[in-house]
Amino acid sequence: FADIVEAWQREKIVELSSIIDCGVKSEAFKGQRYAIWGTGSAGSAAVDIITKGGGQIVYAVDKDYARHGRDFYGTTITAPEILTKHNDEFDFLLAANYTRFPEIREQALTLGIASKKIKYINELANVL
Repeated sequence: FADIVEAWQREKIVELSSIIDCGVKSEAFKGQRYAIWGTGSAGSAAVDIITKGGGQIVYAVDKDYARHGRDFYGTTITAPEILTKHNDEFDFLLAANYTRFPEIREQALTLGIASKKIKYINELANVL
């Protein structure tokens, strides 16, 4: 496990862990609806932070077709293209991936999602 952590940007793991450990303001995300792009460990951490802060996860999308149809914290994982049809049903799209934010952002813009709605997982720290 230590080899994996060393290879996978140690500062990112420490940063996310410290966000989770510090506690979330009880209403930091109250009333906000999120679509999460990325259903791996960063996505799971983001869901925890957002829901503890009063936010709601309304969509979970992933490019990995093997994950489609699976439950992700009460939401079914689907392809990102679904966001085009449901753009008005979420307030923010959270890119829950540390290494692919530029790629996810570009794909989201191509799907018609407004730039102001696209957030990067590191931005969660600014709200806490």
